[in-house]
Amino acid sequence: MSVQIKEAVTTSDLQAFVNFPFALYKGNRFWVPPIKKDELKAVRAETNPAFDFCKTKFWLAYQNGKIVGRIGGIINRLESEKTGEKVARFTRYET
Repeated sequence: MSVQIKEAVTTSDLQAFVNFPFALYKGNRFWVPPIKKDELKAVRAETNPAFDFCKTKFWLAYQNGKIVGRIGGIINRLESEKTGEKVARFTRYET
């Protein structure tokens, strides 16, 4: 039962990335779902102006052909230039 990590690069991958929490939290009455259209805009370079100065990557984790997790990484070039620190942050971590 190994886990395979795949970078989400295609539109289909990014849609799966956005849809994963809906399956993960299905039936959880405390979960407040995001608006899918807004989430998809946030993870696409064509619709998120932060991609002009941020380097981003998104990954999906698969086990037995099923998505079991997701995570994104962001490096903000402008912040690094301003602070002189090379930092990254993680986003949308869910398993």
